[in-house]
Amino acid sequence: MTITMIGRPINDSFILAGHTFYPAKIYADYRKEYKTDKYDAITGNILFWDKTIIIDFKNKKFGIK
Repeated sequence: MTITMIGRPINDSFILAGHTFYPAKIYADYRKEYKTDKYDAITGNILFWDKTIIIDFKNKKFGIK
């Protein structure tokens, strides 16, 4: 299956794990077969290039340092 991702810069900042990100490019996946207006979106790893990601699977927590 091939999935087409459309990348666009966002016009506003967003907060993730207490950190504000701006500017950022978001890639959205719109699948016609889902017959919905909802999108899945990703940013890639560029936002975290100079940071440490902490994933606590046991307690279901996510952090950025």
